[in-house]
Amino acid sequence: MAKRRFASKFYNCSYDSLVPVRKAPADRLIPCTVYGEITKETVAELKDRFAFQMFSESAKDKNEDFPGIRFSVRGTMPNGNLKSAKEFLKEKEMRLRHDKSVYMHFEIPGGYLYSGWKSGRKTKIKPEDLPKSYVRISNYKKNGYMETAGVVDMIYEPGPFHNHTFKDDFLYIAYKERLPEAKQGCWSELLEACDEYAFGNDIINVLKGIETNNPDNQELLDKVQTIKSQMVAQYNAYVDQMRQDFGREERYIKDFSELEW
Repeated sequence: MAKRRFASKFYNCSYDSLVPVRKAPADRLIPCTVYGEITKETVAELKDRFAFQMFSESAKDKNEDFPGIRFSVRGTMPNGNLKSAKEFLKEKEMRLRHDKSVYMHFEIPGGYLYSGWKSGRKTKIKPEDLPKSYVRISNYKKNGYMETAGVVDMIYEPGPFHNHTFKDDFLYIAYKERLPEAKQGCWSELLEACDEYAFGNDIINVLKGIETNNPDNQELLDKVQTIKSQMVAQYNAYVDQMRQDFGREERYIKDFSELEW
């Protein structure tokens, strides 16, 4: 049996992405605004016929004290009802405007992974199929498995603020060729040039994986040690900030191994 190939350097468990409203399911609630001379009766009819729901509807709006006329009402409506609601309101010389895109969550049933980040490319690969060199990362942007073997180059970008730990830090990773030297404050060049990146506390596990899975690349291993020292300094700068601003007796660390997430 042929050895299975894993072409992607990142396999995604799930992701959230903006999609055009026209591609959203019919029952998806879409933010919208009604414009015109709007009465309580108009809103009631929109609710009954098109499942319209006002934002921040107060108790006052629900009873007899509803203001006589409003000139705009913001709320949500199922995607499948937008077209007919527009026609209904047009006959009453009113307008309906809705968001053109909406965030949706994407996940493959059965625990299968996507190839790449927000690519939508489905695979028949599950987490247990991946080589051990794929490291689990999980944050609000990237939720999946990143390859840590075969790394050619990497650059660490420490965050400028120290009121949190590593939240704004980035690790840019290249699998094909060396990364360009970026000037301080011009990190967007690295984001364009890198093949993958990790940020926040995920950097800790990714860095450990790179160290373990590239034993013959001494130059890379030297960079690992440099970045480890930088991250220790970055963490201790956070401790200084917490002590100075809040009087919190956070503990200083001496070694990267003390960083565990």
